[in-house]
Amino acid sequence: MLIRLLLFASLFVSLAVPARAEVRVAVTYSEAANLFFVMDNVSAWLDGFTDPAFRAEWIKRFGWSTADQAMADRYREYRARTYIDSQDPEEDPGKSSEGMFAARGPVTTADDPLAAYFMRQTDIRNALRGLDGAVTAKDARLLRAFYQHFEPRSRQIMDESRSLQNDAAALGHLLASRATDRFADRMSKYYGVETDGTFTVLFVHYPAGQRSRAGVLGGKFILLKSPVGSKIASDDWDTIVFHEFAHYISALQPAKQKRILTRQFLAACSLPKGVNPLWLLEEPLAVAWGQATYSLKVRGRPFNPLENWYSVPWIDIVSRTIAPSVALAYDNGATINDGVVKEPAARCNDLKAISDLLNSPEKK
Repeated sequence: MLIRLLLFASLFVSLAVPARAEVRVAVTYSEAANLFFVMDNVSAWLDGFTDPAFRAEWIKRFGWSTADQAMADRYREYRARTYIDSQDPEEDPGKSSEGMFAARGPVTTADDPLAAYFMRQTDIRNALRGLDGAVTAKDARLLRAFYQHFEPRSRQIMDESRSLQNDAAALGHLLASRATDRFADRMSKYYGVETDGTFTVLFVHYPAGQRSRAGVLGGKFILLKSPVGSKIASDDWDTIVFHEFAHYISALQPAKQKRILTRQFLAACSLPKGVNPLWLLEEPLAVAWGQATYSLKVRGRPFNPLENWYSVPWIDIVSRTIAPSVALAYDNGATINDGVVKEPAARCNDLKAISDLLNSPEKK
């Protein structure tokens, strides 16, 4: 199950919050951020990083020429040269600096300086003009040429995206409560992360026919990727955003804490073959916090048990197991270090046993 949240400003209006709040979440629509996100994906500069749905949508609408590909290749060279992949290549989570938790790279400005630059801009014209102060003069010329080449086709998408301002306004109204601010602050304290300030949610275009998604990028920014015309009631934007906010906070945990919790988990349940380590603890916690506990404490109602909480069955099952404990931790001030690994580790062993049973020779 995907998740969502936001506050609007035609061009960056922050959510009003009580003075006592340490963590704030603001929602807006920025055409500059939208242009960067759309064209970065249309360029297809890195397989597995960019979303092929964007290039497919572009080709269907506008075609794709030799000149388009030549410009995309120039952009790819720039991105490959300046983007820093700080992900730990260590496959064993017991030895990795991140363990079974979200990596720090995407929540900093260091990994993706171009994204971080565009996330801070309010309009396209000033963003393109300001490139000279953000990158080398040669790269600034290259980037301006890239965006100018694909204009006015990209302009059509930007014009269609203006309705996202209304979506941001509606979500901002939904989130403008003391309970939302308290929840964000409580989540931060649960993970043992001292952080404050404003976290900005940016609505950006997503190809038609896709489910809304979200992701952390360029520092304190969460991109909410939404097809034009999506409905708040069906898409649960507020829970989508708090799911991603959980990943943001989790990534900032001290490395020592990540390693200790990972080793505690692996001592109780060895890593199952073929299972992504993030399925075991990171994702279930994000679901239990951003969806289940948020719904209970902020919306005032339990998360629907009849719905699919996550598209991966393993995460869905573990999330349901730990959700009551996370809700209790919200109330009693417990932290991630207060035995959180016990329940997901127990479910890990249960799921491994079920898999072994279903794949035993007697069942074939």
